[in-house]
Order: sequence, then structure tokens, then C-alpha cells
Amino acid sequence: MRARVTGDQELKQSDARLVKLRQMEKNLQRLAMEGGISFEYFREYRAEIEAERARLNDTVEMIKCGRNLVKADFEIALNLSKQLWFFFEKGTFAERRLLCETVFKRVHIEDGKIKKTELNSPFRLIASLADSSETFQFW
Repeated sequence: MRARVTGDQELKQSDARLVKLRQMEKNLQRLAMEGGISFEYFREYRAEIEAERARLNDTVEMIKCGRNLVKADFEIALNLSKQLWFFFEKGTFAERRLLCETVFKRVHIEDGKIKKTELNSPFRLIASLADSSETFQFW
């Protein structure tokens, strides 16, 4: 969840900066048209604004693509978790092993009994919210 919070924060900051850059560009154009700055100064700062805008647009696009990948992984995991019993019951030993490696990060065993399990993401999120009243939020 921490990555999502950081991504949300970075997305908001990038969007806010893009709005500010648009305003800066408008002000720069107005100054150039009114003769308040030279054309060379205008071109230099416009190029800086365009470079920063391109970088911020790339950042926004990367965050959105990352969200889509997480959402897709989560949807696959949710569908898989609904059918775990079927896959485990009908699968071969190799398929069962692969299923366990997909779902579990670690399994702690003492005296032949499972004492603790650690789930891989996103199964960890599904399990943590399974007993709560919190709903899953897709971006």
C-alpha cells in the first residue's frame, strides 16, 4: 500500500506542477508579446518549460501504467483465489507446487504443523481485507 500512497502523492504533485507550467508558459508568452522580454529569453525558458513538461508527462504515464499493471495482477489474483480449491484438488503435484509458490511467500512449520504463513502480493492484500468491512478500491 505504501507504493500506492507514494504514487498518488507523486501523481498529484506532477499534475499540480503541470498546471503551474501551463500558467508559466502563458505568462512567458504574454511577456514576449508585450515586449517585456527578448525573443531569445522567451525561447530559452520555453524550451526549459517544455523539457520539464515532457518529463512530468512521462512520470504521470509511468504511474498510470504501473497502476494498470497492479490492477491487472490484482484481478488475476482475485479470480485465482476464488478457484484455489479447484486447482489444488484437480492439479498434479507440480501444479500444486506452482500454485503454492504463487500464493505463499513463506510457510513456517513446527512439529509438522503450519504455524504461520506469509502470502505473496496481492494475495496478502486480499487476505487482509477478507475479514474486514473495507472495500477494494480500484484506481
